[in-house]
Amino acid sequence: MRTVWKYTMRLNDRIDFELPQDSKLVSVAMIPDTNHELGFWFELETAAEIPTVNEVRRFAVVGTGHPIEDNLVHRCTVRDHEFVWHIYEEVIR
Repeated sequence: MRTVWKYTMRLNDRIDFELPQDSKLVSVAMIPDTNHELGFWFELETAAEIPTVNEVRRFAVVGTGHPIEDNLVHRCTVRDHEFVWHIYEEVIR
């Protein structure tokens, strides 16, 4: 069975999550009434009969007009009042 789980992290240049393999990023948004916290929602396989193998997934938060490294793939864009943040995932090629 699949379920959606929320992970929150303070806004930072790099954000790492240890997640089950094949997890799917479904949304990212600023968490209201916090000090620049991002919410990441992932769809995860949660069936007990399926063995879980975790992997570290690394995300980068890039401001508008800032350089983007070649190994980053765009996942979404979020607004934080007057700021706009672009969420990229580090991909090994």
